[in-house]
Parts: sequence; C-alpha cells; structure tokens
Amino acid sequence: MFNKIIPILSVLVIIYLFNSCEREVYSTQPAVATIKNSKIILKTNPLGAAIYLDGKNMGLHSPDSLTWLKPGTHVVTLKLGLFPDRSRNYNVQDSSRFTYDYNFYQDPDNYGGINITSTPSSASIILNDTLLNQKTPLTLNNLLPNTYKVKVSYPYYRSDSSFIDVRGGTLKTASFILEDTTKWISYSLKNSLIGSNYLTAITIDLGGNLWIGSREGYIYLYKIGNKYLPEDRKWSAYNTGYPIQCLAVDQWNNLWIGTSNSLRYFEDVTKMDDFTRFLPVGASVNSITIDKDQNVWIGTSLGLVILNGEDFYNSSNWKTYTANSIDQSVVDDYITSVSFDQTGNSWIGTKAGIQENPINSDFTYYNVFNMLNMNLTVKAGNFIEDIKIDKNGNVWVVHKADPDRGGITQFDGKSWSVVNLPGLNFMDFVYAYKIYVDKNNYKWISTLNGLWKYMSPNDWTSFTTANSKIPASQISDCLMDRKGNLWVATFGGGLGKLKKGNF
Repeated sequence: MFNKIIPILSVLVIIYLFNSCEREVYSTQPAVATIKNSKIILKTNPLGAAIYLDGKNMGLHSPDSLTWLKPGTHVVTLKLGLFPDRSRNYNVQDSSRFTYDYNFYQDPDNYGGINITSTPSSASIILNDTLLNQKTPLTLNNLLPNTYKVKVSYPYYRSDSSFIDVRGGTLKTASFILEDTTKWISYSLKNSLIGSNYLTAITIDLGGNLWIGSREGYIYLYKIGNKYLPEDRKWSAYNTGYPIQCLAVDQWNNLWIGTSNSLRYFEDVTKMDDFTRFLPVGASVNSITIDKDQNVWIGTSLGLVILNGEDFYNSSNWKTYTANSIDQSVVDDYITSVSFDQTGNSWIGTKAGIQENPINSDFTYYNVFNMLNMNLTVKAGNFIEDIKIDKNGNVWVVHKADPDRGGITQFDGKSWSVVNLPGLNFMDFVYAYKIYVDKNNYKWISTLNGLWKYMSPNDWTSFTTANSKIPASQISDCLMDRKGNLWVATFGGGLGKLKKGNF
C-alpha cells in the first residue's frame, strides 16, 4: 500500500511546480488602449431635443454632452416633437471637441402648412379657437410643427372640427363635408356624445328632455330642455346591462325602463331601482304603458303585469295576468303593447292577436281580434308589434311581417281595414315597428325602409334615405317635442331631429 502512495504524491508535486512556473511567466497583462476624453456639446432652441448617437437613444436631452467617444465616425441626431429630425456626422479623434448648436426656429424647412377645404365652400375658419379673416378654401403656410384644432362653420350647417398634426416640411389637408341642418340634424357616434348608433326606444320627460334606449343596454339623457347648457354637458349615459326595449315616464317624472331581461325604475335621475323581482322569472319587457290613474301596465314575454298604487315596493300591488291562469286573463302570454281608448278600454297586442278589455272588466271578459274574424283582404298576421289609438278613437295596429305579410290595420269601431302605405314595395311584405300619433292626429309609422307620416291615402309623406337626410333606413321609434320638432331613433344611424316646419 505504501509503495502505491509514493508515485501518486510525486505526480501531484510535479503538476504544482509546473503551474507555479507558468503563472510567473505570464503574470503581466498586455496593455489596453485608453479612450481619450472626446466630447460633443449639444444645444438647441427650443430646449429638450432627444439626443441619439448612431441611431441609439442616449436618454439625454439638450442641452447636454456626449463624452468618452471612441475614435471614428459618429452620427448625432436631434429629435424634437413634430420637427424633422436633424443629424450631423462627426469624425472623432483623440480629445476631439465639437459643439452642435441648432436653432429649430431659424430653419425654414422646419415649418409646415394646412390646406383647408369644405363643402360648401366659403366656410368660416377657426384655428385654435381664433377666428381667421379668410374662408375656405385656404392654405396656411409657415406653421410651427404642432397639433392644431381646425374648425369650420357655415350658416345652417353643422360645424365640424379636426385636430391636425403639422410636421415640419409637410403640408397636411383638413377637408370637411358639412351637414346641412336646414331640415335635419343628426346625432351619431361621429358627431355627438351619444354612445350608440343602434337606438331602440325614445321618450320625453316632464322637463322636455329626451331619454333614448340602445341595443347595448345604455340609456342616454339628452337635456334639450336646458338651452343654456353647453353641448358637452347635455349628454349623460346610464348602463342597465341589457338591451333596452321600451321606455316610459310617469306623472312624477320618473323613468321606467324595460329591457330584454329586467325592469328598471329611474327616480329623478339620481337612483336606479330594479323591479325585475316582481315579474315572471325570465321575462323580457316588451312595452310599458301608464294609464290615467298612473297604473303601470307592463307587457312581458310571460304575461301582462300591472302595478296598482304608489307603493312600488309592496308586492301585493303587483299582479300578473297570463293565458295559463284559471280564468285565462289574456289571450296569449306574449304581450307586445298596450293602449287605451277614449272610454278607458285597454287594447292589448299579443303574439296571438288583439285583446280588447272593457273598462272595469278586470279581465273577466274581453274581445279578441285575429285573422279569423278581422275580415281583412290580406293575411296581415296575428303577431302584433304595436297598438295606438288616434284622436278620433280609431285603433291603429302594426302587424309583424314574416311569415305573414305584416303591415298596418285600422279599426273604426265597426270594421277592420288594411292601411296601404303609399310608396312601399316590399314584395307584398310591410316591415313596420311602431306608430306615434302626434297632436294633429297624424300617424308616424316607423318601418324598415323609412318613416311615414300618414293621415289618409291622399295626405301622406315619406322620409327615406333616398329623399331626405334621415340618418338611417331602419326606424325604431319617434316622438315630437314641445317645440314641434320630431325626434327619430334609428337602428344604425343614431338619432335624428326633423325641425319644425319641414313636415
């Protein structure tokens, strides 16, 4: 064993001596060339230009310096906002000193311009809230690089504006096609603070303000009743979470909101309550009508719900009427609309026809009108979209199209007749949605292809995208304000206002 250890120790000693000798021979490191103190001093007017060296952002801003530069050619670039980038090449040697002092304002190539045009021409120009003496078309030159607000206005046209980024050495274009507001004014995502172009319902409160429902579940308050408010403070939005299907205002100026999955109550624009718990489970709200005694009639997909009394939170004041009840209170559970005639009788639209309830009948007896007994010349269909009573007591009904013809029918107290809207040609199908009766007893009929104002076959007017500035073809709802302007909710084009005196 001892004889084996000795050779191993000898080898270890030799390796140690060899390594020691090697370290002594290469102990001195080769000399490294030192970088001399070369410097480029950078100054600009205005201050604050970002400094780049050979394309790399150095994290510096003028005035500052680049130091300890390696010998060779370097590119220094200054970047300042919308000014053009400015670069210089430097051949750096040992201990070089350079100064790059650049005035952005003194270089004419750093200025830009805006070419402003409008339809119609000769519109006034407001640049950054300053009215110019010139009118469109106009080219503004020698503008400092910056963001400019350009606004143009023309009498009886909607003003328009845009923010234009003017970069040095460029000519930007600001082109405007102004909306003719002599008859129509539109309110859409592109020109107002309304949050949707897909509107579903509209009503007006006791203060003269508009409430507008949307597909996305928002209701929009537009305070047209306060003319002193600036436009951006007239709009408010409130989210219900479900598509809005109907709106109504009671005598206390509270807003009732029917959605695809809930019933909401908005008290004086300060408190929103949820009354869905008083409805059949899973019901959607199709219509809300308030009678002369302030009872709230709520047409749902699962029956008719009536709230009697001012105590909204008392469940005993809520009563549901269905076709499945023992006395079969309604002809069908799917209730689409409710209206009241001059004697107080209620007219209820359902998926299975029309139900007339005599006043004080408490649903113990009623009349039913459908395709079996209306004696119509065409099959309009039993699915009722809307019912309204005009000033003469006539009943106007919208029938849903597809698979039936759809369209409008009228009941004069004795017989039913089909109302043919002149100018409509839907291959014998009439897609109408709602009827609004104005103070002059004209019927405004919202359709898939425009809005019809109708009194008789010889007294009617249509408003379509082909013959007017109505914002869209598909009309969801409409109403008239206190001043006699007609407000139109469209599905796709936002809100439209047809000024008094143009219909």
